Amino acid sequence: MKLHADDKPCSNAKLSPEAVEDVARAKARMALLSRDGRIATLSRGLSKDLGFDRPGDLSGLQISSLWHHDDRAAVARALASARRGDTGQAPVDLSYVHGEPIQAEVTFAPGTAQGSIVMRLDWTNPD
Repeated sequence: MKLHADDKPCSNAKLSPEAVEDVARAKARMALLSRDGRIATLSRGLSKDLGFDRPGDLSGLQISSLWHHDDRAAVARALASARRGDTGQAPVDLSYVHGEPIQAEVTFAPGTAQGSIVMRLDWTNPD
């Protein structure tokens, strides 16, 4: 089992490899999270939008660590909604990645894999 900097086992051990691979290959900007908010995987598009070349390097990190400090409380509330079985949304600022003001929205919802949460990022990107 993979351990992380906080010496806790990575909590995505319960998620099926198929579910992780489906999200990793998705064209949508999305992430698959364990119930405690740790990243199982990011899609390539989301990884690129957030400034990361290798999404696998983020496995096991808390999703909240990707957002600006001012956005983390709203993200935590949205994630808590998904844990309760609802959908939660929060605005996030991506200017730290892109060097210009970019407002986006993250949506958290219960996933189909047992104990998973799916996160989607929506923003207008001139791809």
